[in-house]
Amino acid sequence: MEWRHSNETKWHSYALGFIDLQSEAEELIEVYSEDLGALITPHKPSRRTNDCNVIEGMIIKIIPKRGITLTSLRVDGAEPLGNNRFQISRCEKCLSSSPLNGPVAAIATIHAEGSYTPPFEEYDLWINGVRVTSENKDHLEKIPGVTSGGIDYHSEHKHLTLENAQISGHDDEEGIRSDIPGLKIYTRGNSNRIVKRGDKAAILLNRDAEIGSFGAKITLVNSGTGDAVRYNGELAIDLCTLIANGQNHGIYGGGKLEISRARVEATGKTNGSISHIGRLELPAWMGIIQPVATKVAGGDVVYFSGGNKVKEKVIIDRGNKVHFNLNGGELGGSSSDFTFTVEDNGKVPNPGDPTRAGHIFRGWHEQSRKWRFDTDRVISPTYLKAEWDVAGTEYDLWISGVRVTSANAGDLTVIDGVSGGRVQYDDGSKTLTLRDAQISSRGDKWGIRSQIGGGLQIKVEGNSNQISTSGDQEPIYLETGGRIYGSGRSSSRISLNTTSLIAMRYDEELAIESCTFIADAWATGILGGRKLTVNHTRVEATGSFTASIYELGSLVLSSDLSILQPAGAKEVRGTVVYPNGRPVKEKVVIDRGYRVTFKLGGGVLNGSSDDFTRLVERNKPMADPGNPTKSGHTFKGWYGGSTQWNFTSDVTGDMTLEAKWEQDVKEYDLWINRVRVTSVNAGDLKVIPGVSGDEVKYDPDALTLTLRNAKIVSNGQNPIRGDINKMIIKLIGDNSIETSGIDGISLAKSNYIKGPGKLSVVNDHTKDDAIQFHDRLFIGEGCTVIAKSNNWGIVGGELEVKDSRLEATGGSGATAFQVSDLRMVNCGIIEPVGARFDASKKGVVDAGGTLVKVRVVIDKPGSGGGTPPGGGGSGGSNGPLKGPKYDLWLNGERVTNTNRADLTSINGVSGKASFDNVTRTLTLDGATITAAAAEGIRHTIPNLAIRLVGDSEITGGQDGLKVGGPTTLVGTGKLKIEHSGSGHGILVEQPLTIGETTVSVSSPSGRGIAGTGELTIRDARVESTGGLGSVGQLGRILLNGVKVKEPAGAKLDPSWHSVVNAGGQPATDRVVIDRAGPGPGTPGGRATGPYDLWLNNVRVDD
Repeated sequence: MEWRHSNETKWHSYALGFIDLQSEAEELIEVYSEDLGALITPHKPSRRTNDCNVIEGMIIKIIPKRGITLTSLRVDGAEPLGNNRFQISRCEKCLSSSPLNGPVAAIATIHAEGSYTPPFEEYDLWINGVRVTSENKDHLEKIPGVTSGGIDYHSEHKHLTLENAQISGHDDEEGIRSDIPGLKIYTRGNSNRIVKRGDKAAILLNRDAEIGSFGAKITLVNSGTGDAVRYNGELAIDLCTLIANGQNHGIYGGGKLEISRARVEATGKTNGSISHIGRLELPAWMGIIQPVATKVAGGDVVYFSGGNKVKEKVIIDRGNKVHFNLNGGELGGSSSDFTFTVEDNGKVPNPGDPTRAGHIFRGWHEQSRKWRFDTDRVISPTYLKAEWDVAGTEYDLWISGVRVTSANAGDLTVIDGVSGGRVQYDDGSKTLTLRDAQISSRGDKWGIRSQIGGGLQIKVEGNSNQISTSGDQEPIYLETGGRIYGSGRSSSRISLNTTSLIAMRYDEELAIESCTFIADAWATGILGGRKLTVNHTRVEATGSFTASIYELGSLVLSSDLSILQPAGAKEVRGTVVYPNGRPVKEKVVIDRGYRVTFKLGGGVLNGSSDDFTRLVERNKPMADPGNPTKSGHTFKGWYGGSTQWNFTSDVTGDMTLEAKWEQDVKEYDLWINRVRVTSVNAGDLKVIPGVSGDEVKYDPDALTLTLRNAKIVSNGQNPIRGDINKMIIKLIGDNSIETSGIDGISLAKSNYIKGPGKLSVVNDHTKDDAIQFHDRLFIGEGCTVIAKSNNWGIVGGELEVKDSRLEATGGSGATAFQVSDLRMVNCGIIEPVGARFDASKKGVVDAGGTLVKVRVVIDKPGSGGGTPPGGGGSGGSNGPLKGPKYDLWLNGERVTNTNRADLTSINGVSGKASFDNVTRTLTLDGATITAAAAEGIRHTIPNLAIRLVGDSEITGGQDGLKVGGPTTLVGTGKLKIEHSGSGHGILVEQPLTIGETTVSVSSPSGRGIAGTGELTIRDARVESTGGLGSVGQLGRILLNGVKVKEPAGAKLDPSWHSVVNAGGQPATDRVVIDRAGPGPGTPGGRATGPYDLWLNNVRVDD
C-alpha cells in the first residue's frame, strides 16, 4: 500500500484479516468493527477470522488519521451507512492461509482515494535555542551556529543523529537541550563538537537519555561559567568517546550515570570534573583509570586520600583492577579493602602505609613478592596484600617514615623505598650503616630522622649512597646530633637531594669526617643550630633560595680544608657568605686546595686595588676572578710568566698570576691638519706638522680645544675639522689659521668659539671658505674672530654673536655671510653702514637689500661706527638713533626728523602718533592707520617700544605690523589690527614682547600672528584669528602670567611652534590668551596663579 503526499490521489486496497505491517497505509488509516473493536490500527496486527459468517454482516468504520483527506471511499460487498460506516453483506474471498501472515479465512477489500498532508508538530528538543519541529527536523544543520556536519531528528524513534556536527555561538542557549524522555543521541564520525562560553551547558538533558553508537567521538566544551554536560534524569553513554571539558563541571548529573563500552574524559576546573551524579555504573572491565587513586563519594569523583573533588581530567575506560587487601590493618581510618583501576601497562600509585596494632607494616605484596610502586606495571587484574611483622623493641630512629625496631633493624631494606647493599642499625653502638644504600621517601616523611640519645653514628660505605625526599621533610634530620663518617673521600660518598626546603638539619653538635658529603636542596643545603665540625672531608652544599650553609652554631674546619667555592666566600656567624657579606646561594665546596695569588699591577677589581689570594680546588679548573680595570689601559689577561692562563685548565699547584695591561689610544672626532686628535697627542698638539705657538691642546673631559698664541698653517688640508657636539674653541692671545685649500675651520655639530683672545682665519683658495659650520655656532665672551676667504667668509646654520667682534670677508662672487639665522646679543652690524641680516636671503644685505660680498663687521656698542639701524639682535643697543631718517615706516612712508613729532602728516595716519628717537618709542594715542599699498607699520630698529594710549587701529591688505627688530608692545591702551590680505596681521621676524596691554588681530585670509622670531606675551590679553593660522609657526612662544583660554582644549605645542586646537592642529579660529585675574588697567590687574612657570618641577602660584 502506498500513500502519496502533495494531494496526489490513487486507489488503494487492503484486506481485512491481512495487513502488510510495513506499509504506510497502516499508519494512516484505522478500521474499526463495532463488534470486534479495532481490526486495523497503526503499530498493531490486524484481527484475523476463519469464519465467513463473522465478516458477513459486520459493521465497520473507516477512520482516517490526522492529515488524511478522503475524496472517495467504498468497500467491496458492503453497503454504505454514511459517515464512513459500512455493513459487509458478503465475503469477497475466503483463504485457508496467507503467504505472509498465516491463516486468513475472510477478505473484504476497501478502496480509498484521497490526499495526505503531514501535520505540523513541535518536539521538546532545542538546538542552539531553536526548537525542533516536523518542518526542520530533517535538516537541523541549517540552524544558526551549526557550522558544519549534519544533524537530523527521527521523531517516531526519538533519535537525534549528529554526523561530524559542529555547534557553537549563541552562548545564552544550550547547544542541545532535551525534555524528551528516552532521547537517543547517535554520533557518527570523530569531529562532533559543541562549544559554549557562557553559563549554559553544551548539552542539557532534562529527561532520561542515551549518548553513543557507531563508535564515534563527541567533544563538549564550556569555557564560561557553565557545565559541559548536565543531566537531570539518568544518562547512559555507550559505544563512543565522549570528552566533556567545562570551566565549572565536566559532567554534572542528577541520576544514574551508566558508561559501557565507551571512553569518557571529563574535566571541571572549578567545581569538579564529574559531580552530583546519583551513582556511577560501570561494567567489570571498566573503571576510573585517571587519576588512579580516586573513587565516587557523595555523587562526586574524589581523590582516595583526602576526599577532595577531582578537578583535573578524569578518564573512564577499560583497565585492570588492582585490589588492596588490608589484612587486618587500617588506612585513612577505614579497615575496608579497596580497588583502583589502572590502564593497561600503567603504574598503580602507592595508597600509603596502613597501620595495625602491635605490628610493623612490611609492604604491599603480590603473593610473596613485594610490590615496587615506582617500577612495577599492571598488565592484568592484580591482588595486593598488606604484609605485617610483629613489633619488637622500638628505637628513636625512623627510616623513610618507618620506625626502626629490633624486628627490622638487621635489614632495613624491608622498608618501602629502601634498597641497596646494606642498610642496618646496631643499637649497641648507636650506628646506622649505609653501604651503597638508596633511600627514597615521599610525602611527609624524613629519609632518616634520629632522636637517638647521645647522637646517631652514620657509617658511610661505598660511593653510591643516596637519600632523597619528594615531600616536605629533609633527607636527614638529626635532632640529637651525632657523626657522619667514612673511610676516605674517594671510598665513602653520600648524596642528599630533595624538593623540600632543607637537605640536612641538625639540632645538636654534628661532625662529618673522612668522606664526601653532598647536600642539595631548594632553599638550604645544611641548616643547624650548633657547631658543625668538618674533618678531612669534601663537602658540597647547595641552597638556591635562602643559603647553601645557613645559621650553624659555628663551622670548624680541619687545617687541611678551606672554603674553595665560590671564590672569596667565608663563614660569618655560621653562614657561608660572599665577600660583600651576602649569603651564598650557589654551590659551596669545602675541600683541600691550592693557593693562587693575583697581582693587579695598578689595576682595580671589585673596587679594590689590593692584590689578593684565593684557595682553589685541586686538579680542577678555577673560576675566572674577572677583568680588572686601569685608567687609560686595556686588560689583556692574567699571565703566569709570559703565558696567559687558560681558566679551563686544571690547577695543579700553588701559583701567581699577574694582570697584563696595554695602554689605550682613545681617538676623538677632531682633526688638526688632517691628523686625528687622540689620548696620546691631545695634551700637546704642536707635535702635528704645521702647528706652533705657546699652547695647542684638547681636553676631552671639558670638550675644549685651547689655542694660546697658536699658529696653524695648512696646504690643502682642514686646519681644524671637528665632529664633536658642544666643543669649545678657547682663544687666548693672538691666534691664526692660514690655508690654501679646504675650509679653515669645518664644524659638523653645535660648537662655541670663546674669548677673550683673537682668531684670524684666512683661506686664499677660490672655492673654499674661511669658517664653515653645519649646525649652530656661538661666538662670544669678548673674542674677536676674523674670517677671510676668496669664497664665503663664514657659512653655515644658526650663528649667534654675543659681546664679541666678527669680521667676515668673502670673494669670487660669494658673500661674506651665508647663514640660515643670525642672532646678535649686545652687538650689531656696524659695517657696511645701514646693513642688516635678511633671513629670506640667509645673509647680510646693505641698505638697498643687496647681499654684501665684501667685509661685514659685527661688534659691540661703542666700538666705532655706532650701532646702525638694522644692527643688533636680542639685547642690542638701546642708545639714541641718529637721523635724519629712521628705519621705521608707516603706510610705506619713512619716519624722519621732520615728521617724527607728528606722524599724522603721513597719508592714511590719523589721531595721534609720534616717534621719540632718543627712547626709541613709537606712541599710538587713539591712532588709526589705513594702509593702502604697504605695511601698516614696518621697522628694523633694535629694541623699539610701541606705547599704546587709548584705542588704536591698523587696517589694510599688507602686513599690519612687521617686526624687523626686537620690539615691545606696552601701554594702557589697545591695538586692533584688521588685515584683509593673505599675509600677516603681525609678522614677527625679530623678538616681540606684548606686555600689560591688549592686542586684537584679525586676518581671515592670512595668518594672525606668525613669523620666524620669538613671541613673548607677559601679563597681557591677546586675541588673534587667522584663516591660515591664528598664533603660530613662530621661532618660539613664551607665556608669562597668562594662559591659552580659547578655544576649548587649545594649548601651546612646541613641535608646531603654535597654538593648537583640541585636535592637535594649528588653531585657525579665535585664540584668546589672557591672564587668570582682572585685565590690564583694572585694580589688581596682575596675573594670578597658578602660572605657566615651573621651578624644579614645582608650579609657581600665588
